[in-house]
Amino acid sequence: MDLYARVGRIIDAITTKYMLPQVNSPVSIPSCQAQFYPVMHDTYHSPLSITGFFPPVTSHGDAFDADSTCDPFQYNSCTAVSTWSNSGTSWSGESYFDEPPNNRLSLSTSMSSLSQASQESILSPPQTSHSFLQYSLVSSPQHDAQKGLWNSVLRVIPCQQDHSHCSWDKSFSRCSICGFSQCHAIMIHAKSIRLDIFAMTISLLRDLASPDYAGNHPLAFLMAAGVSLEYFKTVLWDVKWSTFGSNVFSQSPLHVLDVQGLGDGLVELLAYFPQYLSLRDSKCRTLLHYLFSQPLEYGDYLRVLQIFPNVIHYLLAFDTNGKKITHIMQEAIEKKETISVQAREKISAGLKEINHFINASAGGRHITRPYGFVDIARGNSGNSQESSCFLYQCRVCGATDAHSDSYHDQMLCACDYGGIDRNAPDEQGWTAAHLLVSHKRQNRDSEETPAQTTELFRLLIFSPELREALHVVDPNGNSLVYNIATRGFYEILECVLRLEEESRRRAMVNSFGRTGDGQEQSVLAGVEMAIAECERKTQRCTRARDGCEKARWARLGQDLNRCRNILKRWGAEWEPDMIQRWRIY
Repeated sequence: MDLYARVGRIIDAITTKYMLPQVNSPVSIPSCQAQFYPVMHDTYHSPLSITGFFPPVTSHGDAFDADSTCDPFQYNSCTAVSTWSNSGTSWSGESYFDEPPNNRLSLSTSMSSLSQASQESILSPPQTSHSFLQYSLVSSPQHDAQKGLWNSVLRVIPCQQDHSHCSWDKSFSRCSICGFSQCHAIMIHAKSIRLDIFAMTISLLRDLASPDYAGNHPLAFLMAAGVSLEYFKTVLWDVKWSTFGSNVFSQSPLHVLDVQGLGDGLVELLAYFPQYLSLRDSKCRTLLHYLFSQPLEYGDYLRVLQIFPNVIHYLLAFDTNGKKITHIMQEAIEKKETISVQAREKISAGLKEINHFINASAGGRHITRPYGFVDIARGNSGNSQESSCFLYQCRVCGATDAHSDSYHDQMLCACDYGGIDRNAPDEQGWTAAHLLVSHKRQNRDSEETPAQTTELFRLLIFSPELREALHVVDPNGNSLVYNIATRGFYEILECVLRLEEESRRRAMVNSFGRTGDGQEQSVLAGVEMAIAECERKTQRCTRARDGCEKARWARLGQDLNRCRNILKRWGAEWEPDMIQRWRIY
C-alpha cells in the first residue's frame, strides 16, 4: 500500500476529518498585551517549538481582521498580534489549528507500528501521478553544493552533492556530510506541492522530522521555499515540524524567509514569532536586514516595523561592516544586474518610508548612539562633558560621583541599565565582547590584567541567554573564540564554551580567524603560532637580560598553552574539515 493510494482515499475527506486550514481562509491568532522586549533575548539557540503559541482549542474563533490598521509611529508598542485582532473579540484559543487529537495522530501512530522497509515503501509513491502535480509551474529550489547554500540564502554544510533533484515523495538516505533528508526535501520543494498533498505527506513523515547537521530545522527550509501562509499553518501546530532554532552559522529561520509567496500574509506570519524577531546572526544582522532587501508590497515595510520590538534601536544599529539597514537597502537598489526595475522601485519606496519613519520618530532631532558597552570596552572614561574637573558624572546613569570611573564600575552601571544592547556593534563594526579581548585598556597606574579582563567579560556575558554574542565575528572575520584563544585568555575561553550547548562546542573551537596578511587559519593553528612567537620573544629577552619582559612573555606562553589544552579537549584540529568546522552533534 503506497502513499498515493492512501492519499487518494483520504483527500476527499480532508476538510472534515483533519480540519486543515484552506487556501484564503481567515485565521484567528492569539492576542497579547503590549509589552517591551529586552534587547538581548534568551532564546538564541534553544530549539523551542512554536506550539506553545497555540493553546488547546475546541472550536473555531472569529476571523482575523486583515483590514485593521495601526499607527506606524507607535514604534515602542510591540502588540505583535493584538493590533490585528478584531475589536471587541478576545482571544479564546480558537483557531484553524483546532484539530481532534485522535485524528491528528492517527496517521503517524499507524506508521510507528510498521517496519522500516514497510515505511519506505509507503513513503515512495509513483512520481508520475497527476495528483502530485502543481497547478502552476514554479522554479525548482537551487542548491549550491560548493558554497553550501539553498536558494542563495540558507546556509548548510558544503557537501559537493546537488540535492535539488532529490525527490520529496520518495525516501532516500540522509546525506552523510550535510544531513539533508526527505523531511527537508518536502519543505524546500513545498512551493511545487499542492497544499492538501503537502499537509497529508508531512503527517506521514512527522516521525522523521529532524535538523540537518548544521542545525537547520525543517522550518528553516520551509522559510526559504517562498510559500504562502497556508503552508506554514499546516506545520506550526506540530512540535515535530515547528521547532525553531539557529543553525551553526547563527542564521535563524526568519533570516532566510523568502516573502515572494506570502503576499498579505507576511505580517501575520511574523506575528507568530514575537520573541525571535530581533535575533542577530554572525554579522549582527536581524531579520530586517534581509527582509527589507526584498521587494515588499506597499505599506508592508511599516506594518513590519509596527510589530518589531525596539524598532528604532535596531533600525539605527550597525552590523559588523559598520552598515545600517538603510545602507543595506540602498546597496540592494544599486544591484541593477540582479533585480528587476519593479523590484528596485518597491525597495526604493520602502527606503523612503523607513527614513520618514525614523525622522518622524525622532521628532526632527539627530539620534546618536548612546554611550555603552562598546565605549567602555574601548577604554573610555565615561565622564560627561558637562561635569567639572573635580566631579565624575557617569554618561550611562547620569549620576554625579555615584561610582568611580573604573571600567568595572562603568560595566556594572551599564548592566544595571538594561536598555543598553550588549551585542550592538559600534560604527566600526566591533562588538563589546570582541573589544574586551582585543583592545588593551589602561588602569590609572598600570595595564589591565588578564584577571580584570575576565571579570569584565563575565559581567558583559554572564548567562546562556546572552550567547548570541558568542557567535558574532569581528570586522576582520575573526570568530570570538579565535580572538580569545590567540591572546591567552584561558579563563574567558572556558567561560564562553561553558555558556554554549555541548553539541556546538566542537564547531566553536574549530572556527577560523585571519592572519595579518589576510590568510584564513583555524583557532588551534593561531594559538600554536602565538606560542611559537612567545618562545622567540622569551629567548630574545634572555639574551638581552630583560627579566621583566622575559617574565611577561613566559606568563603569556603558559596562558596560551592552557588555551591549547582546552581547545584540544573539545576536539580542535589544526586543519578542520567541513564537518568538524560546522557540524552540530
